[in-house]
Amino acid sequence: MKKITRRDFINLSAATIGTAIVSGTQPSAGSTSPVNPIVEGNQIRESPRSIPVMAECDVLVVGSGPAGLSAALAAAKEGAHTIIVERYGFFGGVITQVNMGSFAWYRYAHTVDAGGIMKEFESRAKEMGASVDPFAYLKKIPFATGVLEKEGLLVKGVPTYEELDTEMFKHVADTMLLEAGIVPILHCFAVSAVMDGNVIKG
Repeated sequence: MKKITRRDFINLSAATIGTAIVSGTQPSAGSTSPVNPIVEGNQIRESPRSIPVMAECDVLVVGSGPAGLSAALAAAKEGAHTIIVERYGFFGGVITQVNMGSFAWYRYAHTVDAGGIMKEFESRAKEMGASVDPFAYLKKIPFATGVLEKEGLLVKGVPTYEELDTEMFKHVADTMLLEAGIVPILHCFAVSAVMDGNVIKG
């Protein structure tokens, strides 16, 4: 019997393993294995899968930035069973990921305010200590105060809007969603839509 050297053994093992990997990743075109994808030319075709339904709702909101939070709350206010899905570990989008002035940074004296849920966010944040006066330091300077009053950003020393506290607003968003009976799901991605013709079903 011919003696096999260490080098021969390594080469033989590598060739065998290489064949197993290639064979395992390229099943024949006629294979219908539910586990392995089917390679056809330069395309891979996956077999159908059964995906369990985790939850059902009337309205599913994907993303919880200002628009997503507003959509979810508006739907819940209308009596719809609502679920909101967010990929991060907190709600708020640009409100809580970056520091933004408020929804009404453009608000000047005598401006007609549209109100609605955005105004509700702002007033709740103020109630819960999640907003600050953006002109707190400038108001200490008489000249600056005069300019802000003239521009309409201060009215008798009171700012026309408040700056939202990035971290505290996470608590505000949580509170408002739970009060409305919305089901919150964090750390979750939307992958694709389930369609029935032109109608989104999931």
